[in-house]
Amino acid sequence: MTEREKMLAGQLYDCGDPELLTQWHKAKNLVRSYNALDSQDSEAKEKILDELLGGKGKNLWITAPFFADYGNNIYFGNNCEVNMNCTFLDDNVIRIGDNATETSEMFYLYFTVNSETDI
Repeated sequence: MTEREKMLAGQLYDCGDPELLTQWHKAKNLVRSYNALDSQDSEAKEKILDELLGGKGKNLWITAPFFADYGNNIYFGNNCEVNMNCTFLDDNVIRIGDNATETSEMFYLYFTVNSETDI
């Protein structure tokens, strides 16, 4: 079982594993790039979110800044809005369904540490 598989299974895992560190650094760089964009640059935002997230529906709006650990464990449905300063500690799967609004400074830590979470 890989360290990523252990992490997603809610087991103890080595966060220093090369595969996990590679994804962690990739996510940090993509999030930093997203947060630095002009708020009207929808095309660049879309491109970054496509590369960062595990999946997303139509009409996703994320107000910068936001933060994520791995990014690829986060899934959004259609018509979602995330307000500024939202932190996704996605060491497990986070699924946010259709028509959801996440408020400022929400932290997805308690939900994700040991199991997949649907919101």
